[in-house]
Amino acid sequence: MGNLEGVRQALIQGADLEFDGKQGWGPVSGAGYSRNIAITQLLLDHGLNVNKTENGRTLLSHAVYNGPGQAGGDQQFGYVKWLLGKGADANIPDRDGLKPVDIAIRSKADRQIVDLLAAKTEP
Repeated sequence: MGNLEGVRQALIQGADLEFDGKQGWGPVSGAGYSRNIAITQLLLDHGLNVNKTENGRTLLSHAVYNGPGQAGGDQQFGYVKWLLGKGADANIPDRDGLKPVDIAIRSKADRQIVDLLAAKTEP
């Protein structure tokens, strides 16, 4: 989900922002995993709720997971900080009961991301 124009065309053609992701990746998992601010902003502009869950995870939960092949470091930190600024709630647990800070710690995300999330997470 790294193609802004492709996402724009899909939205023009009526892509379903309520897709739940049970059969694959939908807008939440795709945007969160790619950590692409332009694409995420486009989805938000078209009505995607920044705290919508898809397949048991929010945008923030997807974004903080540090998986193989994903850009980490400054790009991940910038995206997470941007999401929080857009109203992403760091206290929403995923399907396994883990908050974004827990996911960041378990997936060995950068310390600055863990610290940022810890400051936004209620005990």
